[in-house]
Amino acid sequence: MYVSMIIWVLSGIRQFPTKYRYFFISIAISDPLNKMLIGLEIYTGNYVFLITSLLGFYSTLKFDPYGKDKILYFVLPVVMIITFFITGTTELAFVLIHLFIFYKVFKIATLDLFENKHFSIFKYLLVFYEITVILNVTLRYLEATQFYFLFFVMFAFQVFIGLFYVIFREDKSKLTIDIKMLQEGH
Repeated sequence: MYVSMIIWVLSGIRQFPTKYRYFFISIAISDPLNKMLIGLEIYTGNYVFLITSLLGFYSTLKFDPYGKDKILYFVLPVVMIITFFITGTTELAFVLIHLFIFYKVFKIATLDLFENKHFSIFKYLLVFYEITVILNVTLRYLEATQFYFLFFVMFAFQVFIGLFYVIFREDKSKLTIDIKMLQEGH
């Protein structure tokens, strides 16, 4: 767990010069802040994860060139609060936030692919990361002990994805495959 925290803090530092800075900072501060507050016996919940995930979602405003669905930025907090009060659990609200993040990142990556003919490894790895987050929290919420192994496999993927973001930044052209050039045979 601590290795994962260190890797994601380093990825937040590495991505700071990019347009994804706030998204990675929200990931970087979530675990350390949560551990610190629990260690200081200030609280014992998962509210830090909700707040940092919500900040991560709002950070997509910074890197969404296709931002025609800004209504989501107003709808999400309302849906999150209603979900929390109906279910009494933070996990479902957390999953909802990450479903919205998944939607935004997938939309950005896919529109970039089809409109600009660019396949961004950086963006699609972020999509995969969001899938692992959603699955991990869902499995924990459902207490699906038969999938315990899957939880650790996804956690390992998250660590490797974090390492990728420590090494590579979004502004490196090596992480984007130009589909137009491939189609033209160059």
